[in-house]
Amino acid sequence: MYLVSIFKIPVFFTLAITTPVVDLTKKNNNWCRPLNVIHCITVPVLLVFAFGLGKVEIGGVVPLWTIVAAVGALIGVVVLLTSENDKAPRYHFAFAYAGFFVGVVWIYVISMEIVVLLQAVGIVFRISDAILGLTILAWGNGLLDFLANVNIARKGYPRMSISACFGTPCLTLLLGVGIPSIIQLAGTNNVLVLHYTKLITVLFSGLATSLLSSMVTMLATGFQSKRFYGGVLLAIYFTFLVVAVLVESGLV
Repeated sequence: MYLVSIFKIPVFFTLAITTPVVDLTKKNNNWCRPLNVIHCITVPVLLVFAFGLGKVEIGGVVPLWTIVAAVGALIGVVVLLTSENDKAPRYHFAFAYAGFFVGVVWIYVISMEIVVLLQAVGIVFRISDAILGLTILAWGNGLLDFLANVNIARKGYPRMSISACFGTPCLTLLLGVGIPSIIQLAGTNNVLVLHYTKLITVLFSGLATSLLSSMVTMLATGFQSKRFYGGVLLAIYFTFLVVAVLVESGLV
């Protein structure tokens, strides 16, 4: 345990100095004057490097991150002069928004690294990106949602849990397909060409079958689903997974 804790120190330290946290359950809403002043510098610098702008130079001389750091330092000085150690300032809520945005950025950065790692694994073992996405990446993304939805249902909120089961894939399609497509095509005359494959039919058929069957069953039973239907959903998923892998491998 001690060895694991030692390895965690760099991670916790990096997150602590780059991610503001406003906690209403702690003293002064978790206000820490020196740390929040540091956040004024580290947060914008992190954003610059996270979006791949670390090597950008203004006028071919001054790196962009130094200008951002200087502006952040000025903001930090303002925070230092207008706040106290033992009392959170009125604008402390702004750090909560910054912390949320930084959290999203960290998830983005880590996700990109995981994708690169999975692509390397796929190249080494000659596994296609689609199969990796259907298995390892999908299981990693779905595990936390699964645990969260089960806990929500056990605490007496089954409708909230079921709604999350529908909302998650819809939001994933919106953020993963819809918004990126709009950004890519905005302001251009380019056409986004979608290459149809058999796998696309399998993917959408599996998703539609699972969601529609769940919706009909939940409405018909008054959100009193039995274990039998859980087995049905597992059968649908494993059937979909096997068919998708066979189609992607060219065996079907």
